[in-house]
Amino acid sequence: MTATKEPKKKSRTLFEISGDMAALEELLFENEGNLDDPEAQKIICAFAEESSEAFSDKCDDYAALIKMTEALSKARREESARLAERAKVDENTVKSLKSHLHYVFAMRGMRKLKTARFAIGIAKNGGKNPLFIDPDCVDALPDDCKRIEVKPDSDAIRAYLDVGLEVPGCELKDRGESIRIR
Repeated sequence: MTATKEPKKKSRTLFEISGDMAALEELLFENEGNLDDPEAQKIICAFAEESSEAFSDKCDDYAALIKMTEALSKARREESARLAERAKVDENTVKSLKSHLHYVFAMRGMRKLKTARFAIGIAKNGGKNPLFIDPDCVDALPDDCKRIEVKPDSDAIRAYLDVGLEVPGCELKDRGESIRIR
């Protein structure tokens, strides 16, 4: 008697998401991640009402959607950091170019120049005059020229509460729960 082999279930990749998950993903994109949208709620409710086997498959798809969205978020964050760094380089280049042009204008005794495309001029900066405060003289400043900020010290409050002492208006809360996908 030969046993018949059941066909091996093809494993899904992150990008092979079921129709419902694809619809949810599209809704999330359209609503900028807002799951409070009635249509998103409808899809999530249908997802929760699946049979056990279908529910397992849907959870697999749902976890794949989470992982794919995490990867997309990471890629966007990295690209954002890369672009922010490029913008910083560009800003520094602009400062340097303006500084050199200011120097050349000063050397030539110029205050204004009109070109075919631009009107270039040296102007006083607006706003308040820059203020220098000698760090060695801060203690000698009058009291009404000093600002004292009071902030809660979370570590000290936690230490009090950990040993059973009361701190007015403070309490340790239970840790929350979260989904882990491995």
